[in-house]
Amino acid sequence: IGPLDRATLSVRIEPGVTQGDLHAWLTKEAPDLAFNNTGSGLRTSILGCALERGIGYAGPLERDLFALEVMLPDGEIVRPDPAWFHPARATPAGPQHDALFFQSNYGIVLAARLRLRVRQQKEQAVIVNGPLPGLLATLREAYRDGVLTLPTHISEPGRTGRLAQGRLAEVRGRPVSAEEVATVFPERDEHVALTAPHGRAQVVDAAWRELRAGFGPGVRGWRIGAGGARRLERIGRMLGLRNQADRLAAFAPVLALTWGEPSDIGLLALPPTADRGNPDTAAEGAIYGNAVSAVDAGAAAAIAGLIREVWPHAACTSIVLDARCLITVFTLHFQDDETAAAKAAEQTIARRLLAAGHPPYRLGINLPGPAGGGLHARLKQALDPRGIVAPGRYEKA
Repeated sequence: IGPLDRATLSVRIEPGVTQGDLHAWLTKEAPDLAFNNTGSGLRTSILGCALERGIGYAGPLERDLFALEVMLPDGEIVRPDPAWFHPARATPAGPQHDALFFQSNYGIVLAARLRLRVRQQKEQAVIVNGPLPGLLATLREAYRDGVLTLPTHISEPGRTGRLAQGRLAEVRGRPVSAEEVATVFPERDEHVALTAPHGRAQVVDAAWRELRAGFGPGVRGWRIGAGGARRLERIGRMLGLRNQADRLAAFAPVLALTWGEPSDIGLLALPPTADRGNPDTAAEGAIYGNAVSAVDAGAAAAIAGLIREVWPHAACTSIVLDARCLITVFTLHFQDDETAAAKAAEQTIARRLLAAGHPPYRLGINLPGPAGGGLHARLKQALDPRGIVAPGRYEKA
């Protein structure tokens, strides 16, 4: 990690630098700065996620990565020309070559610069509950009016329930019953949206008032910051309000994602294991996929229905990127003996979604990409004629 350029709020990172690594480094070296973290886990690669077009709580990671240093298949290393490059501007004068290496197999990225942000006076988690049609209508208007600018993650009841059970078991240090989960998390049967307004206190407060004024029927919400969450949990324990305190403690890592603290919270949707943070030891596996639509409840329902025709117990999470774009992320949970069936289902779902007009937001590892009128093949042949780097990946089957 490094060097850090404070003037342009950017830092150079190499492959293998994880979310946990960078968070720890910034906490020590530049505690006033943060990066666009995802919910993928502390041990996940920042470069890998960005190059695969992951989405963080502050937006698409690909927007944060620039000045790529790339080793081409013939061994030549290409770096930004110092005479033409300045970290103040991600897009250099002339051709922009960085884009060639996002979700492609044209070379190996050795390093890049990552945009950082200054921590704001007020950073809060906003949680909105309700039926999906009402949530999407509320959020669409909020984005159109500029009330919200960062992505909103919407968890459906099944995923919320899995996460609630896993976190409550961790907080209480033992397995928990369905009755306990229902008592502590009454909203587990609803869609739950999470977004992150940042800025000066007056601006964040005004945005919250505008957002709340636009709530439709059945939609309700609340907000909290890091300090408030810790204070309320402490007060709850002092007053003997165990369920309320455990509720805050359980979901504190989820809320913290919105103010720039990565964690392994997402892995708790998998069944318990001896090593809670290691998906390789989980009793159940998961395959993820995604599909794009407009911010429309009908489209979201159609996508979810198509997915569940193939894999009935799939879980879906919606990400509202802006007023135009909704991304449905689906998760296929499976037991070890269902591995082959889950992989086949992923391929079937991807083909059916594409045929229905819902292409992926980003390609999965095992999914071929569009032919691009032959341009991909021409670039691959020019840069990697011997097929050294990830042969076959992104090439149309």
